Amino acid sequence: MRRIWALWIGIGVAIGLGIGPAYGWGDLGHRLITRAAARAMPEPLSAFFRAYADSLAERSLDPDRWRKMEDPQYQGEGANHFIDLDYEAFGRFPFPELPRDRKAAYEKFGAATFEQYGKLPWRIAEYLEEVVAAMESGDPERIVATAGAFAHYVEDAHMPLHCTINYDGQYTGQRGVHGLWEIYLVERYAQELEAAVVADPGALTPLEDPAAAAWEIVLDSYAEHFDLLNADRRARAGLSEPLRENELYFQRLWDYSGALCRQQMSAAATMVARYWLTAWERAGRPPLPTPETSTKAPVRARDLGIRIGTLPTGRWNAITDVEGVRVGHVTLIQGEGADAIRTGITAIVPREDIWHHKVPAATYTFNGNGEVTGAHWINEAGRLEVPILLTGTLNIPRVADGVIEWMRRVHPEMGLRDDVVLPVVAECSDAWLSNAPLRPITAELVIQAIESAASGPVPEGAVGAGTGMVSYSFKGGIGTASRVVDGYTVGVLVLANGGRRPELRVDGVPVGRLLTEKWPEVPASDGSFILVIATDAPLTSRQLQRICKRAFVGLARTGTVGRHGSGDFAIAFSTALEIPHFPEDPKVSLTILEDSKLNGLFTATMEATEEAVLNALVAAEDMVGRNGVRVYAIPHDRLRAILYQHGRLFGATPSSSAE
Repeated sequence: MRRIWALWIGIGVAIGLGIGPAYGWGDLGHRLITRAAARAMPEPLSAFFRAYADSLAERSLDPDRWRKMEDPQYQGEGANHFIDLDYEAFGRFPFPELPRDRKAAYEKFGAATFEQYGKLPWRIAEYLEEVVAAMESGDPERIVATAGAFAHYVEDAHMPLHCTINYDGQYTGQRGVHGLWEIYLVERYAQELEAAVVADPGALTPLEDPAAAAWEIVLDSYAEHFDLLNADRRARAGLSEPLRENELYFQRLWDYSGALCRQQMSAAATMVARYWLTAWERAGRPPLPTPETSTKAPVRARDLGIRIGTLPTGRWNAITDVEGVRVGHVTLIQGEGADAIRTGITAIVPREDIWHHKVPAATYTFNGNGEVTGAHWINEAGRLEVPILLTGTLNIPRVADGVIEWMRRVHPEMGLRDDVVLPVVAECSDAWLSNAPLRPITAELVIQAIESAASGPVPEGAVGAGTGMVSYSFKGGIGTASRVVDGYTVGVLVLANGGRRPELRVDGVPVGRLLTEKWPEVPASDGSFILVIATDAPLTSRQLQRICKRAFVGLARTGTVGRHGSGDFAIAFSTALEIPHFPEDPKVSLTILEDSKLNGLFTATMEATEEAVLNALVAAEDMVGRNGVRVYAIPHDRLRAILYQHGRLFGATPSSSAE
């Protein structure tokens, strides 16, 4: 924040804005930039900064709070937020008369000069030492408090109007531009900025001279203020005050200066991250603590700034966004060496008591080197009547036995005075990491997976059936995503165990060819993918099979081609309709979606499948399995850097409900 608040007190009403103090980038802008910086932090700092991203964003507002306090220790805080580089005594750009050393500047001009014309670059250099000391202490609360507050000053330095004496356009007939640009423009275009503000992962190196870097920032920002004022001048042409509620003004201002806004905020995020990294280096590279709940905090594609497609996601961006659908996992990680077990079970439960309240369903085989038990009956009858179970290849008989045992307990008439059950169990091979012939799965573990199934966020990566999977020569596993379109939700859950590294594409970028490091200690193989699609759109089995086919379009967008040796299967079901167990009426009436209205669902299926595969890769972690074989997780920093270079990295956005 700069001392524009003093000007507003006298002229706020006169210029017709009716607003109070202006804040550097506003609360929203500071939070957005700080979160972007936290998300960008490289290993081994990423776990800490991601865990505390929201807290850092909140503490980045502290300097504005300090400015308003009457406490003597914060006296003069306002001058820490700006510097008027073009004060006439400092000379012409690049202002050679202004010493960069604080002591020399104070001796030349007097301390009072900088209380009036600002001292932002010195504040950055000096407060950095507070961050260093906090990191040396190892106290997470102290680190968050100081690093968050420090970010505020770096962010203010990237706001062009914090570096000029004409900070509110008061000398060019543009009063109010400061708040209009840094607060109200940011608020109006928050969604665009949320996606666009990204730190440059390729630039995240420690600063050799942090003090000199602060001066470079403000000089660069000063140079941009002319374009900002020119954009405002063009935007307000022909318009009268007040401008704060004038949509035409803001539309013009965004058209003329939106790119500058994105540029400065992204540059701020990059430099905040670099300063944090510099503080950590100067502190001796100490290990930073993370809360117990965040040591294995889930990381998803969107957390890295990857956005697939254009449709909104459901609340959890998961298959469980389809109401009634639940997912449960049992994960087995046992032993080392030749007898290491890295396997598990994943259960997808479409609805309560699916035996008596069946759902329309269909399966589709893209390439058939694998097994989905019960698939023929699903397609023949057009319905699903049991939970869907996923597991490792050699576990199939054990898992099927567990499903039968669960059905026997829940529906004791099954097989006696009721129909027999055909379990639906799909598999991918986890034999590279697990001693598959040991087949450790028991009926009780299967029952545990089914009965633990829950709605809400779905654990991803090396969990459940995904425990021992390898995909695109990286650690694979479980991934999920959802989309909302035309009032309906489509959710996809993927068991990713296929694809070859050179084929991997992320949002169209051939990242597999560029990620040449961290090859696993297993040979490349064709592998398999299992795709489970749920929707609340009223569809028949025939229509659901069409949905299955579109899931493979999404899979293909990640690079796989369905090789001869791969086993690629899809299962789709709809929760919108109910098929009775033994219908009394020989006629069944169903209200279904007309075929020509399926296009939106096709797109939703494609997007959700593509993102689910990426979520499986991003969420997985390095794993050592049978005989010491090591498979690496996809490197987040390198992935982000490649996507950034190709213009495909966006601000990490939360899953957005279409409500």
